[in-house]
Parts: sequence; structure tokens; C-alpha cells
Amino acid sequence: MPSSPPSRPPNPGKPNVHHVQHWVYGGPTSCENGALLCERHHTAVHEGGFTIARDAGTATWHTYRPNGTEIVVRATAAALRAPP
Repeated sequence: MPSSPPSRPPNPGKPNVHHVQHWVYGGPTSCENGALLCERHHTAVHEGGFTIARDAGTATWHTYRPNGTEIVVRATAAALRAPP
């Protein structure tokens, strides 16, 4: 299964599978077109105007605000020191 964008609320519960390209618009139900999101972030995508996209063939995700600007998450110093 492909990696998914960060979604770490205090109590994430059961993740929801989100169709990156909605099935109504021809998006397949597949791992390549799916992202695991907590309920809060899944609702933000469907009802709050946020969008997510994955660079094809990679594990790199992008999250965009309703105004189209990208949300950039900065790595912590500990994450930068972690071995690959």
C-alpha cells in the first residue's frame, strides 16, 4: 500500500480511504489512487476545500489549502538525524 500524507490527531481512530481522484470522476479504487486519512482530515478534504496529491510513482504527498497554497511540513531535527 502506498504511503499516505501525515495525519496524526491525538486519537485518529480508524483511518478512512480517500480516493485522490474521486470515483465519480473516473478515479479507480486502487492503492495508487488511495490515501489513508483520519476522519478529521478526510472531512477537511471533502467539505473544507482542502486537496491532496501524490507525485506519481513516489511516496511524496502534497496538501493544499482551499486557496490553493501548499501546506509545507518542516522536518524536526530528530527526523533529519534518523537513519534511512
